[in-house]
Amino acid sequence: MAWYVAVLVVACEVAGLAAGKRLFDRQIRLIEAETAEDAYQKALTLGEAQHASYLNADGAEVNWRFVGLYDLVRLDGAPGDGVEVYSLLERGRALDEVVEKHRLTVFWAEQHADETAGSLLDARLQPYAPE
Repeated sequence: MAWYVAVLVVACEVAGLAAGKRLFDRQIRLIEAETAEDAYQKALTLGEAQHASYLNADGAEVNWRFVGLYDLVRLDGAPGDGVEVYSLLERGRALDEVVEKHRLTVFWAEQHADETAGSLLDARLQPYAPE
């Protein structure tokens, strides 16, 4: 068995919200599989499980749907402390990509743990998930 990293893309569609304002989630998942094809099929199954529909606080229908894979990579070795699980080379100014500690997801989530999803979708969300 080998370990793979699958990068899933899940789109959020809210009734009445313009396409340019929609969020999407790039999920990075670890998969254990015999072959790349097995890992691919598992990734698709994980993606399909992300489908969800509900009404938001404003009564608008919200649909999360899996739209496909961004990437699938075989790891060299098994996951463990400090092991690199994904790498993406990009051009640009590296310093522009650095996020302040309080904006890192783990700390942002702790700071907003008592808020509802509706309250998070106001202007306070903009630094976390820019439009």
